[in-house]
Amino acid sequence: MTDRATAFVLSGGGAKGSFSAGALEYLIRELGITPSILTGTSAGSLCAGILAQARTSEEFFAIAGQLRDDIIRMSVAGAAFAPQPWLGALDGTAAGDDIQNLVKGRTRAPIPPDPTSDTDVLADATLPELTLRQGWDDLKSLVTTVATQRKALHSFADNNRSIMLLDPLAAAFNGQSPGKGPSPVDEAAVARPGLRLRLTVTALQDACIRYVTEAGAVVEIDGVTPAPGAPAPGVIEGMLASSSVPMVFEPRSFGDDVYVDGGVLENIPLAPALQLGAEDVYVVLADPLACPAPKMDYAKADMFNVMLRSESEVAFYDQQRRDLLAPQPAGNTLTLIDPTLEVVSTFETEAALLAISMDYGWLRACGETSKLSEQSRGKARELADHITIGRVRAWYLQQGEGGTGAAADKALTSAQALTRTSMASWRTLGLALPAKSDSWCPATVAG
Repeated sequence: MTDRATAFVLSGGGAKGSFSAGALEYLIRELGITPSILTGTSAGSLCAGILAQARTSEEFFAIAGQLRDDIIRMSVAGAAFAPQPWLGALDGTAAGDDIQNLVKGRTRAPIPPDPTSDTDVLADATLPELTLRQGWDDLKSLVTTVATQRKALHSFADNNRSIMLLDPLAAAFNGQSPGKGPSPVDEAAVARPGLRLRLTVTALQDACIRYVTEAGAVVEIDGVTPAPGAPAPGVIEGMLASSSVPMVFEPRSFGDDVYVDGGVLENIPLAPALQLGAEDVYVVLADPLACPAPKMDYAKADMFNVMLRSESEVAFYDQQRRDLLAPQPAGNTLTLIDPTLEVVSTFETEAALLAISMDYGWLRACGETSKLSEQSRGKARELADHITIGRVRAWYLQQGEGGTGAAADKALTSAQALTRTSMASWRTLGLALPAKSDSWCPATVAG
């Protein structure tokens, strides 16, 4: 480790945390950075908890590779979460179909347009658009449908704390499901001296931010004062609590409180890293920093869409900006690595798209940590986006989403050319590409 305290600050974002895993792979395996402080929220807490098992550069190198594999293993159906029993009673209903799409990862982020083409055969691709932030349509469907489903209501009364359960993920982290899901987490390895961990959780009863430490204890917002209640929950339980999105997953009870996703109050846990004395800080975001553009005229929107825009977009993205305003001591450095594209949705389970998202994180980390001028780094951001857009569009087109015929063939050729030419321009900036990048599109010429 360096003499300066280095921190990785990892935000929440569900399956979008795959971007973070790719960025961490670059920081650790390519730059050889070994952090002494790790903070994480939600998906970031899962990454942080896994990484916190390492201490030496060799251990970090190995665990960063494992993290990438764990992301793919978590995407397998039933490996990370399972539906509550009442959901089966809704089979065949609109609400049931919508929620099953969410549970099984059949939701998709919007397909980005090809910046080099005036036409888009994927513009009207038939894809479910349900995401966590678009889930109010599901809520409307559920409210209007469940009332007529007596069987569902009976089961719902006994299992009404969430839509899904994190039991499979808990079993995997505790080593209770060998060969299924992510690798077990060794809490004894996490507790070793040499690294400090803070996982953000939201206390429902005391209405405040708290953190789970490398020792598995809960501390107050100052990062050191013990929270009331015993025994300590442990790091794995902290990872799960930090990831328990309200309504989607059950709250977790430990100590004297009940806890849900840390992102409710702090999606970017920069403040606890600074409290621990972080000097060189790498903030990795799973979600874009900028709020999405309006999708409609909200003067004419119904109450569900107004709530969606207000709480899940305007409030969330403003909170992210405020999280980054934590005061930096003189002499500190902060490197922000964030996406501008959404390659995957919150509950994506398609391994190919998750791999593209991880590669996108790798590219963004490479560009943001380079010695390039700010202007050239801006060009690198654009090229990372274009490489990724080309790959995402090619994947959808190869799945037949754009139909068949000359127009689809032309779109696929354009997508592959976008990736290929953007990779060539990336190389002219003197930036590296992963060894596996030769497989990203046909006829890629090594440069």
